[in-house]
Amino acid sequence: MAIRYDVSELFEQVERLRKETLSELPNRKMLLEKIDFSKVPHLAIVNISGFREINTIYGQSFGDLYLQSCASAIQNHLKNTTQLFHLQGDEFALFGDDEITQELFVEQCRTLLKTLSLTGISIDNIPYPLSLRFGIANGAEYLYNRAEIAIKEARTTHNSLVVYDDNEGFKQRLQQ
Repeated sequence: MAIRYDVSELFEQVERLRKETLSELPNRKMLLEKIDFSKVPHLAIVNISGFREINTIYGQSFGDLYLQSCASAIQNHLKNTTQLFHLQGDEFALFGDDEITQELFVEQCRTLLKTLSLTGISIDNIPYPLSLRFGIANGAEYLYNRAEIAIKEARTTHNSLVVYDDNEGFKQRLQQ
C-alpha cells in the first residue's frame, strides 16, 4: 500500500528559506554548509561602509534598492571561482574553494574593492558612491570566525581590506 503526496511546494519553501529574500542570494546557512564541505576554503566578509546613514537619509525602501544594486554590482564583477552570499543587512560574503589559490582570492577582492570604489552603483540611472570593507580569511579552521575578526579589524582601523594573519595577534583575539 502506498500513499502519495505532492511535496513540490514543500521543496520550494525550503529553497526560499535557504535564500535571502531581498537579494535572492544564498544565505549564511548555505555559506556555512559550503565551508564545511570545502578542503581549502577562502572567505571574505564584505561590509557596506555608512549603510546606516544611507538608510537614515534616504529611507529603508531606498536602502533595499541600494543593497540589491550593491549585490548586483559585486556579482557582475566576480569570476566563476567565487560565489556571493548575503549574510545580513549590509554584509555579504565572497566564498572561494579549491579552484582558486589564496593569493588569487585576495587579489580578486582587492580588484573588486578598487573597481567598485571607483564606479559605485547606479539606481534609476543615478550614480551613487559605494564604500566597502573586506575582512578576509583562508583555511578550513575557524574560517568564519577569522573573517569576522578581520572585518572588525577593518572597521576599527578604518582600513578597506584586512587579511587575517596569525602572526599579527589575530589568533589571540580569536581565542578571546
